[in-house]
Amino acid sequence: MLKPLLAAVLVLSVLSLAGMAGAQPTEETTMTGNEAFTFDFYAQIKAEEGNLFFSPHSILSAFWLAYLGADGDTATQMAEALHLPVDRETAALPDIGASESEDFVLRSANALWAQEGYPWRPDYLAQLEALGSPIRLVDYLANPEGVRQQINQWVEDETEDKIQDLIPQGAIDELTRLTIANAVYFKATWLTQFVKELTQDAPFTLLDGSTVTVPMMSMSEGVSLKVFQGDGFVAVALPYVGSAEMLILLPDAGQFENFEAALTAQQYRDILAAMQPTMAQVSMPSFTFDTFLSLGAPLEALGMSDAFDPEQADFGRMYNRSDAAENLYITAALHKAFVDVNEQGTEAAAATGVIFGTLSMPAPALMIRVDRPFLFAIRETQTDTILFMGRVVSP
Repeated sequence: MLKPLLAAVLVLSVLSLAGMAGAQPTEETTMTGNEAFTFDFYAQIKAEEGNLFFSPHSILSAFWLAYLGADGDTATQMAEALHLPVDRETAALPDIGASESEDFVLRSANALWAQEGYPWRPDYLAQLEALGSPIRLVDYLANPEGVRQQINQWVEDETEDKIQDLIPQGAIDELTRLTIANAVYFKATWLTQFVKELTQDAPFTLLDGSTVTVPMMSMSEGVSLKVFQGDGFVAVALPYVGSAEMLILLPDAGQFENFEAALTAQQYRDILAAMQPTMAQVSMPSFTFDTFLSLGAPLEALGMSDAFDPEQADFGRMYNRSDAAENLYITAALHKAFVDVNEQGTEAAAATGVIFGTLSMPAPALMIRVDRPFLFAIRETQTDTILFMGRVVSP
Protein backbone atom coordinates (compact mmCIF):
# COMPACT_ATOMS: atom_id res chain seq x y z
CA MET A 1 0.00 0.00 0.00
CA LEU A 2 1.25 3.45 -0.81
CA LYS A 3 2.16 5.63 2.14
CA PRO A 4 0.52 8.92 3.12
CA LEU A 5 0.17 11.39 0.32
CA LEU A 6 -2.69 13.41 -1.10
CA ALA A 7 -1.96 14.72 -4.57
CA ALA A 8 1.72 14.13 -3.88
CA VAL A 9 1.31 10.35 -3.60
CA LEU A 10 2.60 10.08 -7.14
CA VAL A 11 5.99 9.24 -8.61
CA LEU A 12 7.02 11.60 -11.38
CA SER A 13 9.73 11.67 -14.04
CA VAL A 14 9.96 15.09 -15.70
CA LEU A 15 12.10 15.73 -18.77
CA SER A 16 13.12 18.94 -20.55
CA LEU A 17 12.96 21.21 -17.52
CA ALA A 18 15.82 23.46 -18.60
CA GLY A 19 15.20 27.05 -17.65
CA MET A 20 12.59 26.23 -14.98
CA ALA A 21 14.91 25.40 -12.10
CA GLY A 22 15.02 28.14 -9.54
CA ALA A 23 12.09 30.06 -11.04
CA GLN A 24 9.87 31.70 -8.48
CA PRO A 25 6.23 32.79 -8.61
CA THR A 26 5.90 36.49 -9.25
CA GLU A 27 2.10 36.97 -9.28
CA GLU A 28 0.24 37.62 -6.02
CA THR A 29 -2.93 35.57 -6.06
CA THR A 30 -6.14 35.54 -4.08
CA MET A 31 -7.28 32.21 -2.70
CA THR A 32 -10.89 31.11 -2.71
CA GLY A 33 -12.79 29.92 0.34
CA ASN A 34 -12.63 26.40 -1.04
CA GLU A 35 -8.84 26.54 -1.29
CA ALA A 36 -8.40 28.13 2.14
CA PHE A 37 -10.62 25.51 3.76
CA THR A 38 -8.92 22.67 1.87
CA PHE A 39 -5.50 23.42 3.29
CA ASP A 40 -6.75 24.37 6.76
CA PHE A 41 -8.65 21.08 6.96
CA TYR A 42 -5.76 19.05 5.52
CA ALA A 43 -3.49 20.50 8.22
CA GLN A 44 -5.87 19.08 10.83
CA ILE A 45 -5.99 15.54 9.40
CA LYS A 46 -2.50 15.03 7.97
CA ALA A 47 -1.33 13.28 11.13
CA GLU A 48 -3.60 10.35 10.20
CA GLU A 49 -1.76 7.16 9.23
CA GLY A 50 -1.63 6.05 5.63
CA ASN A 51 -3.15 7.51 2.49
CA LEU A 52 -5.61 10.40 2.66
CA PHE A 53 -8.26 11.51 0.23
CA PHE A 54 -11.25 13.78 0.79
CA SER A 55 -13.58 16.16 -1.03
CA PRO A 56 -13.58 19.72 0.32
CA HIS A 57 -16.37 20.50 -2.15
CA SER A 58 -18.58 17.81 -0.65
CA ILE A 59 -17.88 18.91 2.93
CA LEU A 60 -18.52 22.56 2.16
CA SER A 61 -21.68 21.80 0.18
CA ALA A 62 -23.25 19.86 3.05
CA PHE A 63 -22.21 22.39 5.67
CA TRP A 64 -23.43 25.29 3.53
CA LEU A 65 -26.97 23.97 3.96
CA ALA A 66 -26.38 23.69 7.70
CA TYR A 67 -24.86 27.18 7.78
CA LEU A 68 -28.00 28.63 6.22
CA GLY A 69 -29.84 27.53 9.36
CA ALA A 70 -27.23 28.72 11.87
CA ASP A 71 -27.41 31.91 13.91
CA GLY A 72 -25.37 33.91 16.42
CA ASP A 73 -21.93 32.66 17.44
CA THR A 74 -22.60 29.31 15.79
CA ALA A 75 -22.93 30.99 12.39
CA THR A 76 -19.89 33.19 13.01
CA GLN A 77 -17.72 30.20 13.92
CA MET A 78 -18.93 28.22 10.90
CA ALA A 79 -18.19 31.11 8.53
CA GLU A 80 -14.66 31.52 9.90
CA ALA A 81 -13.76 27.82 10.14
CA LEU A 82 -15.20 26.87 6.75
CA HIS A 83 -14.31 30.15 4.98
CA LEU A 84 -17.94 30.65 4.01
CA PRO A 85 -19.35 34.02 2.89
CA VAL A 86 -20.85 36.07 5.71
CA ASP A 87 -23.67 37.34 3.50
CA ARG A 88 -25.95 34.33 3.17
CA GLU A 89 -28.73 36.23 1.45
CA THR A 90 -26.93 36.98 -1.80
CA ALA A 91 -23.79 34.79 -1.67
CA ALA A 92 -23.56 31.09 -2.40
CA LEU A 93 -20.95 28.42 -2.94
CA PRO A 94 -19.51 28.21 -6.47
CA ASP A 95 -21.66 26.03 -8.70
CA ILE A 96 -19.52 23.32 -10.32
CA GLY A 97 -22.42 22.51 -12.61
CA ALA A 98 -23.04 19.04 -13.98
CA SER A 99 -21.31 17.49 -16.98
CA GLU A 100 -21.84 14.06 -18.41
CA SER A 101 -20.26 12.54 -21.51
CA GLU A 102 -18.41 9.39 -22.45
CA ASP A 103 -15.07 10.84 -21.31
CA PHE A 104 -16.09 13.25 -18.53
CA VAL A 105 -18.66 12.96 -15.73
CA LEU A 106 -18.96 15.43 -12.89
CA ARG A 107 -22.00 15.84 -10.67
CA SER A 108 -22.81 16.95 -7.15
CA ALA A 109 -26.12 16.57 -5.34
CA ASN A 110 -27.58 17.53 -1.97
CA ALA A 111 -30.54 16.09 -0.09
CA LEU A 112 -32.07 16.44 3.36
CA TRP A 113 -34.08 14.06 5.52
CA ALA A 114 -36.12 16.05 8.06
CA GLN A 115 -38.34 14.89 10.91
CA GLU A 116 -41.98 15.22 9.92
CA GLY A 117 -44.04 17.45 12.19
CA TYR A 118 -40.96 19.29 13.51
CA PRO A 119 -41.26 23.11 13.63
CA TRP A 120 -38.99 23.83 10.66
CA ARG A 121 -38.94 27.47 9.61
CA PRO A 122 -40.72 28.04 6.28
CA ASP A 123 -38.05 30.51 5.11
CA TYR A 124 -35.32 27.92 5.69
CA LEU A 125 -37.24 25.32 3.72
CA ALA A 126 -37.79 27.86 0.95
CA GLN A 127 -34.03 28.51 0.74
CA LEU A 128 -33.36 24.79 0.40
CA GLU A 129 -35.98 24.46 -2.31
CA ALA A 130 -34.48 27.41 -4.21
CA LEU A 131 -31.08 25.67 -4.09
CA GLY A 132 -32.54 22.51 -5.57
CA SER A 133 -31.91 20.52 -2.41
CA PRO A 134 -34.90 18.22 -1.96
CA ILE A 135 -36.35 17.70 1.51
CA ARG A 136 -37.65 14.29 2.43
CA LEU A 137 -39.96 14.15 5.46
CA VAL A 138 -39.24 11.04 7.51
CA ASP A 139 -39.98 9.67 10.98
CA TYR A 140 -36.78 9.16 12.98
CA LEU A 141 -38.86 8.47 16.08
CA ALA A 142 -40.58 5.44 14.61
CA ASN A 143 -37.97 4.08 12.19
CA PRO A 144 -34.45 5.53 12.53
CA GLU A 145 -32.82 2.45 10.98
CA GLY A 146 -35.07 2.65 7.94
CA VAL A 147 -34.12 6.31 7.43
CA ARG A 148 -30.42 5.45 7.75
CA GLN A 149 -30.74 2.82 5.04
CA GLN A 150 -32.65 5.28 2.83
CA ILE A 151 -29.86 7.86 3.14
CA ASN A 152 -27.13 5.31 2.45
CA GLN A 153 -29.01 4.06 -0.63
CA TRP A 154 -29.27 7.61 -1.96
CA VAL A 155 -25.53 8.09 -1.50
CA GLU A 156 -24.77 4.81 -3.27
CA ASP A 157 -27.02 5.74 -6.19
CA GLU A 158 -25.43 9.19 -6.56
CA THR A 159 -21.86 7.85 -6.45
CA GLU A 160 -22.28 4.80 -8.72
CA ASP A 161 -21.99 2.55 -5.64
CA LYS A 162 -18.49 3.83 -4.88
CA ILE A 163 -19.51 5.21 -1.46
CA GLN A 164 -21.36 2.67 0.65
CA ASP A 165 -22.56 2.77 4.26
CA LEU A 166 -21.73 6.44 4.77
CA ILE A 167 -23.92 6.52 7.88
CA PRO A 168 -22.95 3.62 10.18
CA GLN A 169 -25.35 1.87 12.48
CA GLY A 170 -26.03 3.88 15.62
CA ALA A 171 -25.25 7.28 14.08
CA ILE A 172 -28.97 7.89 13.54
CA ASP A 173 -31.48 7.17 16.30
CA GLU A 174 -34.84 8.33 17.59
CA LEU A 175 -33.25 11.60 18.77
CA THR A 176 -32.15 12.53 15.22
CA ARG A 177 -34.16 15.34 13.65
CA LEU A 178 -32.29 16.16 10.42
CA THR A 179 -29.62 14.69 8.15
CA ILE A 180 -27.98 16.71 5.38
CA ALA A 181 -26.06 14.78 2.74
CA ASN A 182 -23.93 15.69 -0.23
CA ALA A 183 -22.58 13.29 -2.84
CA VAL A 184 -20.10 14.14 -5.55
CA TYR A 185 -19.02 11.85 -8.40
CA PHE A 186 -16.20 12.35 -10.91
CA LYS A 187 -14.98 10.17 -13.76
CA ALA A 188 -12.68 11.45 -16.48
CA THR A 189 -10.31 10.21 -19.14
CA TRP A 190 -6.76 11.55 -19.34
CA LEU A 191 -6.24 13.92 -22.26
CA THR A 192 -2.99 12.02 -22.82
CA GLN A 193 -3.48 8.48 -21.60
CA PHE A 194 -0.80 6.28 -20.15
CA VAL A 195 0.06 3.28 -22.29
CA LYS A 196 -1.20 0.13 -20.60
CA GLU A 197 1.46 -2.02 -22.24
CA LEU A 198 4.17 0.14 -20.64
CA THR A 199 2.86 -0.37 -17.09
CA GLN A 200 5.25 -2.54 -15.13
CA ASP A 201 6.17 -3.26 -11.53
CA ALA A 202 8.68 -0.80 -10.14
CA PRO A 203 9.93 0.28 -6.69
CA PHE A 204 8.17 3.07 -4.75
CA THR A 205 10.10 4.63 -1.86
CA LEU A 206 8.20 4.97 1.41
CA LEU A 207 8.63 7.67 4.04
CA ASP A 208 10.96 5.49 6.10
CA GLY A 209 13.25 4.93 3.11
CA SER A 210 12.17 1.36 2.44
CA THR A 211 10.62 0.41 -0.90
CA VAL A 212 7.58 -1.49 -2.10
CA THR A 213 6.76 -2.74 -5.57
CA VAL A 214 3.87 -1.01 -7.33
CA PRO A 215 2.43 -1.00 -10.88
CA MET A 216 4.05 2.04 -12.48
CA MET A 217 2.28 3.66 -15.43
CA SER A 218 4.23 5.50 -18.12
CA MET A 219 3.59 7.84 -21.02
CA SER A 220 5.05 6.71 -24.31
CA GLU A 221 6.66 10.08 -25.03
CA GLY A 222 7.00 13.63 -23.86
CA VAL A 223 3.93 15.89 -24.16
CA SER A 224 3.26 19.52 -23.38
CA LEU A 225 2.18 19.82 -19.73
CA LYS A 226 2.03 22.70 -17.29
CA VAL A 227 5.09 22.35 -15.03
CA PHE A 228 6.80 24.32 -12.28
CA GLN A 229 10.06 23.29 -10.68
CA GLY A 230 10.30 25.08 -7.35
CA ASP A 231 12.72 25.02 -4.46
CA GLY A 232 12.70 21.38 -3.34
CA PHE A 233 9.73 20.16 -5.40
CA VAL A 234 8.26 19.75 -8.86
CA ALA A 235 4.64 20.44 -9.80
CA VAL A 236 2.93 19.10 -12.91
CA ALA A 237 -0.68 19.21 -14.06
CA LEU A 238 -2.17 16.26 -15.91
CA PRO A 239 -5.27 17.37 -17.86
CA TYR A 240 -8.40 15.29 -18.35
CA VAL A 241 -10.76 15.40 -21.29
CA GLY A 242 -13.11 18.10 -20.03
CA SER A 243 -12.68 20.87 -17.49
CA ALA A 244 -10.41 19.22 -14.94
CA GLU A 245 -6.81 18.32 -14.24
CA MET A 246 -4.80 16.50 -11.60
CA LEU A 247 -2.11 18.64 -9.97
CA ILE A 248 0.82 16.58 -8.71
CA LEU A 249 3.16 18.09 -6.11
CA LEU A 250 6.32 16.00 -5.85
CA PRO A 251 8.81 17.00 -3.12
CA ASP A 252 12.46 16.07 -3.48
CA ALA A 253 13.56 12.75 -1.99
CA GLY A 254 13.41 12.83 1.80
CA GLN A 255 11.59 16.19 1.87
CA PHE A 256 7.94 15.13 1.83
CA GLU A 257 7.21 15.77 5.50
CA ASN A 258 8.86 19.21 5.46
CA PHE A 259 7.03 20.15 2.28
CA GLU A 260 3.69 18.91 3.60
CA ALA A 261 4.12 20.79 6.88
CA ALA A 262 4.85 24.09 5.08
CA LEU A 263 2.22 23.86 2.32
CA THR A 264 -0.44 26.58 2.44
CA ALA A 265 -3.33 27.66 0.26
CA GLN A 266 -1.38 30.72 -0.85
CA GLN A 267 1.61 28.61 -1.87
CA TYR A 268 -0.77 26.40 -3.84
CA ARG A 269 -2.09 29.47 -5.67
CA ASP A 270 1.45 30.71 -6.32
CA ILE A 271 2.41 27.36 -7.81
CA LEU A 272 -0.59 27.42 -10.14
CA ALA A 273 0.33 30.93 -11.27
CA ALA A 274 3.93 29.95 -11.96
CA MET A 275 3.32 26.82 -14.02
CA GLN A 276 4.35 26.99 -17.67
CA PRO A 277 3.85 24.67 -20.67
CA THR A 278 6.83 22.32 -20.80
CA MET A 279 7.64 19.14 -22.71
CA ALA A 280 7.49 16.44 -20.04
CA GLN A 281 7.11 12.71 -19.68
CA VAL A 282 5.36 11.32 -16.60
CA SER A 283 5.54 8.01 -14.76
CA MET A 284 3.29 7.38 -11.79
CA PRO A 285 1.70 4.46 -9.96
CA SER A 286 -1.85 3.37 -10.49
CA PHE A 287 -3.71 3.23 -7.19
CA THR A 288 -7.10 2.72 -5.61
CA PHE A 289 -8.13 3.44 -2.03
CA ASP A 290 -10.79 5.02 0.10
CA THR A 291 -10.88 7.14 3.25
CA PHE A 292 -13.38 7.54 6.07
CA LEU A 293 -13.26 10.65 8.26
CA SER A 294 -15.20 11.86 11.26
CA LEU A 295 -15.28 15.61 10.73
CA GLY A 296 -16.16 16.75 14.25
CA ALA A 297 -12.70 16.91 15.82
CA PRO A 298 -10.90 18.68 12.93
CA LEU A 299 -13.72 21.21 12.50
CA GLU A 300 -13.80 21.95 16.22
CA ALA A 301 -10.02 22.44 16.09
CA LEU A 302 -10.61 25.04 13.37
CA GLY A 303 -12.86 26.96 15.77
CA MET A 304 -16.29 25.54 14.93
CA SER A 305 -17.10 24.25 18.40
CA ASP A 306 -20.59 25.58 19.16
CA ALA A 307 -22.28 23.63 16.37
CA PHE A 308 -21.31 20.36 18.08
CA ASP A 309 -22.24 21.52 21.58
CA PRO A 310 -25.80 20.64 22.68
CA GLU A 311 -25.85 23.64 25.03
CA GLN A 312 -24.28 26.25 22.73
CA ALA A 313 -25.47 25.28 19.24
CA ASP A 314 -27.71 27.88 17.65
CA PHE A 315 -29.55 26.75 14.53
CA GLY A 316 -32.44 29.11 15.16
CA ARG A 317 -32.73 30.03 11.46
CA MET A 318 -33.52 26.39 10.77
CA TYR A 319 -36.43 25.76 13.14
CA ASN A 320 -38.72 27.65 15.51
CA ARG A 321 -36.94 27.18 18.81
CA SER A 322 -39.88 28.44 20.83
CA ASP A 323 -42.01 25.60 19.45
CA ALA A 324 -39.44 22.87 20.12
CA ALA A 325 -38.83 21.26 23.48
CA GLU A 326 -35.22 20.56 22.57
CA ASN A 327 -32.15 22.24 21.07
CA LEU A 328 -30.71 20.98 17.79
CA TYR A 329 -26.97 20.40 17.47
CA ILE A 330 -24.70 18.42 15.15
CA THR A 331 -24.38 14.95 16.64
CA ALA A 332 -22.13 13.58 13.87
CA ALA A 333 -20.44 14.74 10.66
CA LEU A 334 -19.12 11.95 8.46
CA HIS A 335 -17.17 11.85 5.22
CA LYS A 336 -16.16 9.06 2.86
CA ALA A 337 -14.07 9.37 -0.30
CA PHE A 338 -12.90 6.93 -2.99
CA VAL A 339 -10.33 7.31 -5.75
CA ASP A 340 -9.12 5.06 -8.57
CA VAL A 341 -6.29 6.25 -10.83
CA ASN A 342 -5.36 4.06 -13.78
CA GLU A 343 -4.02 4.27 -17.34
CA GLN A 344 -7.31 5.53 -18.80
CA GLY A 345 -8.11 8.21 -16.25
CA THR A 346 -9.56 8.76 -12.78
CA GLU A 347 -12.75 7.83 -10.98
CA ALA A 348 -13.47 9.51 -7.67
CA ALA A 349 -16.46 9.90 -5.39
CA ALA A 350 -17.19 11.35 -1.99
CA ALA A 351 -20.11 11.89 0.33
CA THR A 352 -20.68 13.93 3.46
CA GLY A 353 -23.39 13.47 6.07
CA VAL A 354 -24.24 16.06 8.71
CA ILE A 355 -26.58 14.68 11.36
CA PHE A 356 -28.59 16.88 13.70
CA GLY A 357 -30.15 15.58 16.89
CA THR A 358 -31.13 16.46 20.41
CA LEU A 359 -30.10 15.41 23.87
CA SER A 360 -32.23 12.81 25.51
CA MET A 361 -34.70 14.88 27.46
CA PRO A 362 -35.19 13.74 31.07
CA ALA A 363 -38.65 12.29 31.54
CA PRO A 364 -40.81 14.42 33.84
CA ALA A 365 -41.07 12.99 37.33
CA LEU A 366 -44.18 10.87 37.78
CA MET A 367 -46.26 12.32 40.61
CA ILE A 368 -48.05 9.62 42.64
CA ARG A 369 -50.49 10.66 45.33
CA VAL A 370 -51.55 7.77 47.56
CA ASP A 371 -54.79 9.42 48.55
CA ARG A 372 -57.26 6.55 48.23
CA PRO A 373 -57.53 2.93 49.35
CA PHE A 374 -54.55 0.80 48.41
CA LEU A 375 -53.03 -2.65 48.71
CA PHE A 376 -49.52 -3.34 49.85
CA ALA A 377 -47.10 -6.21 50.28
CA ILE A 378 -43.89 -6.76 52.14
CA ARG A 379 -41.64 -9.24 50.36
CA GLU A 380 -38.24 -10.85 50.66
CA THR A 381 -36.51 -10.14 47.39
CA GLN A 382 -33.83 -12.85 47.11
CA THR A 383 -36.37 -15.66 47.27
CA ASP A 384 -39.24 -13.61 45.91
CA THR A 385 -41.29 -14.50 48.98
CA ILE A 386 -44.22 -12.40 50.06
CA LEU A 387 -43.89 -11.93 53.78
CA PHE A 388 -46.91 -9.79 54.38
CA MET A 389 -49.88 -8.66 52.36
CA GLY A 390 -52.46 -6.05 53.28
CA ARG A 391 -54.59 -3.15 52.30
CA VAL A 392 -55.38 0.27 53.61
CA VAL A 393 -58.84 1.64 53.15
CA SER A 394 -58.86 4.04 56.05
CA PRO A 395 -55.45 4.99 57.43
